[in-house]
Amino acid sequence: MKGWGDIDGWDIDPVGVQTVLEKVMTLYAGEDGKGNGGLVKQAGQFAQYVDDAVAAASSEPIGIALREYVKAVKPDLKSTFHKVHSCVKGAMDATNAYMDGDIKMAEKAQRRAVDAPSPQAGGRW
Repeated sequence: MKGWGDIDGWDIDPVGVQTVLEKVMTLYAGEDGKGNGGLVKQAGQFAQYVDDAVAAASSEPIGIALREYVKAVKPDLKSTFHKVHSCVKGAMDATNAYMDGDIKMAEKAQRRAVDAPSPQAGGRW
């Protein structure tokens, strides 16, 4: 946003950033921001969904395969949660530093936003 801070080449709309981050956090943690909804709630119910699928299949090989699948994707799910948190915090910190006119702090906050490794299909990092 022109006029905020004295950082040449930057043009950030702090209100726009806040709006986007609020939407991301609602999808991530639910309306209350405490994990009672959104992706956090869905992930918490994932094990129950798998158990339901195992019971419905009534097949030991399918049950074993589904449990192995859960075991394989669990680290990826955890890293995804860390990545979302890291990105949101980094964007907030960088925007606040920008508003304070602190270019070095804004750049540092941007770098921290990518601390967690990016999840990729197939479990490869």
